[in-house]
Amino acid sequence: MKTLLVIQGDPLMLEVYQKLFGEYALKVEFCSQIHAAIDFVTSKRVDLIISDHHLPDSNSKTLLQFLSISGLQIPVVIVTSNTAFKPGVANNSSLIKEVLYTPLELPDLERIISSYLG
Repeated sequence: MKTLLVIQGDPLMLEVYQKLFGEYALKVEFCSQIHAAIDFVTSKRVDLIISDHHLPDSNSKTLLQFLSISGLQIPVVIVTSNTAFKPGVANNSSLIKEVLYTPLELPDLERIISSYLG
């Protein structure tokens, strides 16, 4: 069974993700902070990460930097309300598969699950 890790600091959005992804035949794990997510990916297999860009303890750049340094080739989808956010070389953009801007559209999330976790 494939594993999706959702990193989201907003409790309401976590609840939405739990309801949405609970319908799929995959294991869904949740973290509310980047450092907890880093601990998780070092000890468990993860097939896809959906991460909010801004979190209470850091931002997605910290996660991407860790994944890159560690050699973990986990695809990452960044969620942000900042429409100026663009992946760049400094953001380890090779791991970023997509950037979704809020408000999120349900078809976008469903397409991502189908595309990366099929």
